Amino acid sequence: MHIAELINRLAATQHGCVAHRQLLEAGATRRQIERANERGSLVGIFRGVYRVPGVPDSWEGDVMATVLFSGDGSAASHRAAARLHGLLRTEPIVEICTPRKRRARSLPSSTVVHTSIILPRTDLTTVGGIPCSSVERTLVDLGAVQSERRVAHALDSALRNSKTDLELLEYIHARRRGRGRRGAGVLARVLEQHRRSGATESPYERDLLMAIERVGLPLPVTQYRIESPAGNFVARADLAWPAARLIVEVDGHGFHSDRDQRAYDARRQNGLVSLGWTVIRFTTDQVHTEVERVLAEIAGFLRSCDI
Repeated sequence: MHIAELINRLAATQHGCVAHRQLLEAGATRRQIERANERGSLVGIFRGVYRVPGVPDSWEGDVMATVLFSGDGSAASHRAAARLHGLLRTEPIVEICTPRKRRARSLPSSTVVHTSIILPRTDLTTVGGIPCSSVERTLVDLGAVQSERRVAHALDSALRNSKTDLELLEYIHARRRGRGRRGAGVLARVLEQHRRSGATESPYERDLLMAIERVGLPLPVTQYRIESPAGNFVARADLAWPAARLIVEVDGHGFHSDRDQRAYDARRQNGLVSLGWTVIRFTTDQVHTEVERVLAEIAGFLRSCDI
């Protein structure tokens, strides 16, 4: 195969990046690679790592190039892995885990490097062609660089989108916890809270749930299914206190976005009220900026019901 074909074939699946060793393994000679570099068919990024001219710069390309330079066993990790897996909307930071500390010294100062000799292949996967820590390993590691709240958001996202399940995650966490893994303690607390409260459908619900627990209010049931006396589905409540017949809903910015949605919301609300439920609605902005007032309103209603 011609050197240009080899370069394009590899770069097409690696965000425009290719490593010297990959070209050699694919059958290219050192002289062919040198000539391609001299002609401008390859542009050096790091020693032994190139980008194909004309491919737009991207965060994914930067991560890919960094992983290729760092060598076998290296992978995007922590915040970069969470972003690749779609667990969190994090800043586009280049963050990797590698067993090769010496190579890490040649990387830009903006790159966050974690060195670990314990990076088994079972903890690695590929996302969009980029070697990356698995969802489970990412959730364990994330607590070392993110708050407990953000780790809780990431866990909810992973479960909501079927990227992992609690049984597997708890097994991986138990295996890693005893090895001094940074972040494992944060995930342990998040998992314990999840066992007490259940899953949520949005980060805003999780934030409110954590605030409710922080001030010692009775915990609600999350994603509570409500049916009519005939057994027909009426609604699934964000947060519900069945004994008080209280529902708390957190409305995002898209709430009541069109006429059909408003009509559906009205029918749903009327159905809940007809069954004896009280529905209190808060906006995401209220949860973030007026949380103490939100908590006081919930507490007042619960007290009126002797809960």
